[in-house]
Amino acid sequence: MSHSVNTGLSTGSFHTLSVRASNGSMTNILSLISAGSGLSSAEVSALIVAALTSYPSTTAVHTSINSAITTYATSDALQLVAALQPYSTSIQAAALLAAALTPYSTTAQTAVLLAAKENLIVAGASVTKTGSTLSVNDLAALRFKYQNNSAVALSINNTNKLMWNNVRVFDEAETKSLVANGITITGPFGTPTTNTAA
Repeated sequence: MSHSVNTGLSTGSFHTLSVRASNGSMTNILSLISAGSGLSSAEVSALIVAALTSYPSTTAVHTSINSAITTYATSDALQLVAALQPYSTSIQAAALLAAALTPYSTTAQTAVLLAAKENLIVAGASVTKTGSTLSVNDLAALRFKYQNNSAVALSINNTNKLMWNNVRVFDEAETKSLVANGITITGPFGTPTTNTAA
């Protein structure tokens, strides 16, 4: 056994250590420890089970969650079905589209119909038909009409300009030039002027 002067603590190793018990007799300390008021494993387990009784089990929690989710899922599903009721499904939309397009011809059908009509075209005087191409041999032989009016021939004047019923047919640039040169601008800012832009 040793004693520390600095700390006042004593330490030692003994084969047997006896202390005075509550009845005043010297008793082996190991006997006092083993006879103490500690709880056994079974007692501890019983206390834990009793303490947890007020809480739901894992199974009960799962059941409650599933029940709550089922209620919401069913409600949302019904609302979604009701919201989508006015709209067509893909199958319904396809059927409606097919029905709407029935009066129209496909590209292949149109080609067949045009080929059938081509055989009915007969080339007149000064017109040559080669396959699906019509060629005009003499422009003077062409005659055009508007609605129920009389047919009028096309011609070319001596400056190589197109004439219809002996009246000049102006192209886009000529028409713009004529319109621009024919505009007169007046106002309080001065005397009338004419736009002479080409």
